[in-house]
Amino acid sequence: MTSSSNTLNTFSLLLVFLILGSPLHAQEETIRQEFTDYFDLIRNQEVEKAMDYIPGEFFDIFPREAMVSAMKMVYNTPGLEVEFGPMEITHVSSPKLMEDKWYAMMNHISEIKMKFDTPEDSTSTTEDKKMYQEMLMTNFEQQFGEGNVSYDTETQFYLIKANKQAVAVSPDGQTDWKFVVAEKKQLPILRRFLPAELMEELEN
Repeated sequence: MTSSSNTLNTFSLLLVFLILGSPLHAQEETIRQEFTDYFDLIRNQEVEKAMDYIPGEFFDIFPREAMVSAMKMVYNTPGLEVEFGPMEITHVSSPKLMEDKWYAMMNHISEIKMKFDTPEDSTSTTEDKKMYQEMLMTNFEQQFGEGNVSYDTETQFYLIKANKQAVAVSPDGQTDWKFVVAEKKQLPILRRFLPAELMEELEN
């Protein structure tokens, strides 16, 4: 094979990569940007706007108004402070066409700080407060995993490292991406509107 043939083959492979690879990279970047926009709305407590990034099928199960009320209730719960720290998207899969929509799997890690007012009454003791703090710590570790939760005795904030899996959904694979968290306990709900092929991936 001549040098010119090698050069032509290399050029052809590069051209194929540019033609086929660039759109996929653009899709991933769009997913990352739109999910970041969604997370920022959650972080800033702009609940109504955040709902625009959730698949409409989800609201057939849980009405949009009920979701907004529930989230606002969390933010406004007396004795509870919630702060969202940095968020990092660690993985986005190549979007796949399933049935009539495009789907991509993604993982992200976020930091959440939570502070609870310690119950105060005439019978509360230092030991009672310690037991309450340990109970919350245990509950968080069961939900987010050991090593992902710490407690700052000075600020009294729990720092949680949440490693979550999510599904991105788009009608055309290019724009208007919606997102839903894919936790094990939510699989029965997701099964009601996500494709069977995708559910097999989530359940394995």
